[in-house]
Amino acid sequence: MVLGDFLHALGSSDTPDSLDQRAALYRSLLADKRMLILLDNARDAGQLRPLIPGVSGNAVMVTSRSRLAELPGAHLVDIEELTPDEALALFSAIVGAERVGAEPEAALQVVTSCGFLPLAVRIAAARLASRPRWSVSDLARRLADQRNRLQELQLGNLAVETTLGLGYAQLRPEEARAFRLLALVDSPDLPLSAVAALLGAPEQEAEDLAEALVEANMLECFTPGRYRYHDLLRLYAQRQNAKLGDVEQQQAALLRLLDLLHATMHNARQVIEPDDLAIEPLHRADSSGQSFVDDHAARNWLRTEIGVLLGAVEAAADAPLDLLQPTVDILQNLTFVSEDPTLAPRFLTMLRAAAVSPVALRAPETLACVHHALGQIHRTASELAASEESLALSLALQPVDRATVLRLTTANGLAITLTLAGRPAEALSFYQQAQEAARHFDSPISEARLLGNMARAYVGLDRHAEAVEAARAAVAAARASGNVPCLADTLYQLGVVLRATGSPGEAAVHLREAHQLYRQQQHPIWEGYSLARLAACLLADGQFAAAAEAAEESLSIAREIEAAYCQGMANAALGEALLELGQPSRGLACLQEALTVFTRLGVPEARPVQDLIASRHTEPSPPLFPPSRRRLPFPPRYPPGPPGRKPSPGSVGVPAAPRLREHLDASPALRGL
Repeated sequence: MVLGDFLHALGSSDTPDSLDQRAALYRSLLADKRMLILLDNARDAGQLRPLIPGVSGNAVMVTSRSRLAELPGAHLVDIEELTPDEALALFSAIVGAERVGAEPEAALQVVTSCGFLPLAVRIAAARLASRPRWSVSDLARRLADQRNRLQELQLGNLAVETTLGLGYAQLRPEEARAFRLLALVDSPDLPLSAVAALLGAPEQEAEDLAEALVEANMLECFTPGRYRYHDLLRLYAQRQNAKLGDVEQQQAALLRLLDLLHATMHNARQVIEPDDLAIEPLHRADSSGQSFVDDHAARNWLRTEIGVLLGAVEAAADAPLDLLQPTVDILQNLTFVSEDPTLAPRFLTMLRAAAVSPVALRAPETLACVHHALGQIHRTASELAASEESLALSLALQPVDRATVLRLTTANGLAITLTLAGRPAEALSFYQQAQEAARHFDSPISEARLLGNMARAYVGLDRHAEAVEAARAAVAAARASGNVPCLADTLYQLGVVLRATGSPGEAAVHLREAHQLYRQQQHPIWEGYSLARLAACLLADGQFAAAAEAAEESLSIAREIEAAYCQGMANAALGEALLELGQPSRGLACLQEALTVFTRLGVPEARPVQDLIASRHTEPSPPLFPPSRRRLPFPPRYPPGPPGRKPSPGSVGVPAAPRLREHLDASPALRGL
């Protein structure tokens, strides 16, 4: 059809019947001409070959959804989506600069929802331009709902969904299936192993299908072995899944991926802490998972694949029990491995949904695991009342006549939460329950961690000799086991106990060693805690400049990962150190920020900070360090030296109230078993 039209346009009155004859005539008519031929929306190279001139005096420009890499001599140019500035300029040109200038943030939200695609931006802008009573914010809110976004991006005969459908219609059946199934998980990208699991195919076959989708511009591959969707293409693929309604196939794909992730997480945890007791899994994975050569490789996998892990869990949120159980297992492991406060809101959303799902409510064992994970996450987020409630409910759902790792861990976690809340006597009874459960397992590191945690409760009960004895025994057991994470935890506990019982110099030695071990493990939250505790020891030892330096580094870490309790501890130590260094304005600003954090968390540390502020009879300055909104990838890495400005020694100010130091040093640990 196209070749016949071209021959007619070139002045030929004779149109041969065969394709080869038409192509030969077409080339002969172009032989003495210099022409630019534009071929729009080509399907494949086979469609183009008869339309390529035979001499070099002519040029052909082709647009296509496919890459057409097999055309000889072709120069391929990928048309990327617009930059944010380009998208805003196009949007503003249609809507009007004044209207957009009045709501710049909403305009950026609109073009972001459009995925910076020119057609989508054009349609959104045209819709807004034709509706003078709409604000830019109105359009932004409509586009924010992913379920209806494609429906919103249409105007008359223009529709993003229709255009995307043209590319989808050109896929072979196996490619179309792959395009749909890979969109089940809302993740920034997918590694090849996850692609193979979702498709239920060997990796070579899965890679061929994924690369075919890349060639068709239905999938992107910016890093070898990793694939991602454009946002609007993912939404389109998800709509095709909904239209097709093949729930059984989709759930089977998700289960294969969850099996892979669950098994790989188990392998990672075994490498990171080989002797640790793992909670009994609810689900037995069919996959053997990915293996790791060392703990660095395991941690790197967890850091890289956190998006896939969370996306897979979210995709299975409303699924049957055989999908819910591996999702809960994955979340249980993540609560122990990550300890990243920035992930807490997302974890809580998923776990709360699981806790009220009809499937979980009919399965007490699963529900107990859900509430256990909820309790751990609430504590990570410094929500102590909610942590206590969830962990107590988990214990109540577990059989009392059966010793399990879950029961041991839940009792230990509840004891830690109660200690944090200033109730060491109650905490000690749950530590004893955990010890009873631990006797059924041959796990020296579990016993070491329990001893370290109990030492902190003894401090709260003024049983100092027992506290030091238990903390030293915990470190000795950890060193004998050779388990580095356990050694770091018990050293931390011993440092805090020694400071609280009057040996700050020795405490600082143990806290420095704990800090180095946490840094080697890439455990930023515990780097922050150990530095804050170290600062308290240095204060007690009169090393005010060194204390300020340690507290400032702790504060930098805590702000980056949004660890509220650690921020309070670091600010309290830094504030007191600055007062001692003759910098009352800065010192009081830090103390005021510590008071704000502790008051919000409802922890007893608020009172001594408040007393110290009042004792200075000075109005506090505004907070010195405004909260950072930047979030680092999981888990963050930090420079070897303390960030920020180091305080300079100055004249010694009025001595700070000893009560503040003692109270902060007596604050219990957050870490669980």
